[in-house]
Amino acid sequence: VPIGDAPSDAPSDAPSGPLPAVDAPKASDDGSTALSFSQPQRGRLEDHAPAALLAQAAEEKATGELKLTHGKVRKVVFLRDGAPIFVDSNLRNETLGAYLVSQGNLDESQLTQAMREARASKKKLGETLVSLGLVDEATVEAGLRAQTRIKIVSALRWLDGHFEYQPGRAFLGKVPSCPVQSVPLILAALSRFASGTDLRARLSEQLDQGFCLTPLGKANLDSILKVFGAELLAEDTDRLPLR
Repeated sequence: VPIGDAPSDAPSDAPSGPLPAVDAPKASDDGSTALSFSQPQRGRLEDHAPAALLAQAAEEKATGELKLTHGKVRKVVFLRDGAPIFVDSNLRNETLGAYLVSQGNLDESQLTQAMREARASKKKLGETLVSLGLVDEATVEAGLRAQTRIKIVSALRWLDGHFEYQPGRAFLGKVPSCPVQSVPLILAALSRFASGTDLRARLSEQLDQGFCLTPLGKANLDSILKVFGAELLAEDTDRLPLR
């Protein structure tokens, strides 16, 4: 995740391993990032992990559609100013209705009724649920926001697949808008996937030489400390501090 830059004399690539969320976009020979969200992009997730793509989109404040595919699974992340506002997924268990049922906000018969009504009226499911009085707007919004987070986190461990990015704003107003902050979400997922000790061990060589945080890293310092530990900022250690 491009939240910190290694010193010029330090290795720039993170150690390889099963957690794609610590991979960074590949760099060109001059050290610049070989991918920019200012124009359409496509590539392999083996080269640009989902976490790295989302972090870079946040850094560039990109607005557009990021499509991620892994086997038969497809997700489209709608980005506004770098923040995911909605994720469309072709997995049935990642729908709003399935989530609300899992949380006890609806039962299966109520969901079936709402889906039938939504199809007939050509309205969105959330809007239909509210109009039928089955849930309130706050429950729908909370469900959409939770689903956005869940859909992103489930894609962070994809080690292979493809991505496509198309800049633009045509989707604004056509999809729900429940923005989440990518980098804190990615770092929170890292803390679930592996302990801070494991992550520090994987990045020990870079950490020993110190990091200078990018503006994106500085903006998310609290989240970084939760994962890697406050000792990275200690000035009295033998290694250079994170700063």
